[in-house]
Amino acid sequence: MSAKKTGKKAATKKRASKKTATKKAAKKPAKKLTIRPLSEEDVLASESFADAKSKAEDYVHNPGKLKRLFGEAVEKAKQIDKSNFGENWAYLLTMIRLVRDYARGDYREVSAKNLGLIVFAVVYFVSPVDAIPDWVPFLGMLDDSLVVSWALKAVKKELDAYMEWEMNRLPKGKA
Repeated sequence: MSAKKTGKKAATKKRASKKTATKKAAKKPAKKLTIRPLSEEDVLASESFADAKSKAEDYVHNPGKLKRLFGEAVEKAKQIDKSNFGENWAYLLTMIRLVRDYARGDYREVSAKNLGLIVFAVVYFVSPVDAIPDWVPFLGMLDDSLVVSWALKAVKKELDAYMEWEMNRLPKGKA
């Protein structure tokens, strides 16, 4: 047999082998893309979470920054869909008011730890770029809602005490 014929046979065999491999690959089922829901752990482990925590630590000791944070939070609260927050929406608004009253020096009956958590939740809420950027339709506020819920677990009693303080400041007959 000549070298030319042997080379042709080898090339034919190689093509047949490739076709068989391609057919086998085509028979394998494609891997499914699974999208799992965002969890509290995902948000807590995010870079956005760490950034908001760092900012909150700075804000707590700076009344000017707290006042600006209050203004930004009020503006954002006016613009967003509240439905992602459910029953926690009222508590987020309470957190925002507490930040205002703490910055003014009107309310100081909150522990340093819980003030830090409250400021953190408000900073995260105000930040447009976080674990899920706020501009993402339908999902953008989901991580913000999770952070508020997470913070609320720790500070609910403090917020309830703050709301009672607010009520007691109202003139009689206005409550």
